[in-house]
Amino acid sequence: MGRHVEVELPAFAQTILPGDSRMALLAPPPRTPRVALGDNDDLNRLRMRMTQILASIVTILVTGWFCTFGAIPAILALMTAKHILVAILVMGLGVDAQRAER
Repeated sequence: MGRHVEVELPAFAQTILPGDSRMALLAPPPRTPRVALGDNDDLNRLRMRMTQILASIVTILVTGWFCTFGAIPAILALMTAKHILVAILVMGLGVDAQRAER
């Protein structure tokens, strides 16, 4: 009834898996322990991203509107928009974020 069958590993498997590795091939490894990865800050991140997108869209639209008034208002609007868009980018990168205490 319970016949034991000996399986010989191919040569390449013996070089990769030295020693007696039949048990490793038969049983899966144990599950890794569950670890808390964060404080579930997904809603705050979404709110921050939406604020960034809205601020960028408003900046671009206002800059385009100022560009219709002529060359000098267009230059001033573009210079201001550049600084505002860089500030939005830096805010998104988290440069001004508070550091967590260790």
